[in-house]
Amino acid sequence: MKRQAGQKLHSLPSFKPVPSASQRMDTNANPPPPTSQPGGGPSYFHLLWDTELDELHPVLVSIQKHRDRVLEHWYQLYVLHFADNRALGKVEFIELFGSET
Repeated sequence: MKRQAGQKLHSLPSFKPVPSASQRMDTNANPPPPTSQPGGGPSYFHLLWDTELDELHPVLVSIQKHRDRVLEHWYQLYVLHFADNRALGKVEFIELFGSET
């Protein structure tokens, strides 16, 4: 198949430029518009806006519903990454990360 001059083989997605280290360190580089978030900064641990929590709600409900499986998977990842250097046994891990408080 011969292509015409100037014809693209395929289109590539456009990417945003990677911010510089100083831009990544500046937490106020792209603050949300003040009108969209009344009351100042994020309310949940000063990290998440209420709208973000609303968007995460279905995911959090699913995690809660499958909590035992999630904790088991996290423990398996913990064992995989830390092997013999891990500090917690399975019971301790589940008690610590599965705690309600």
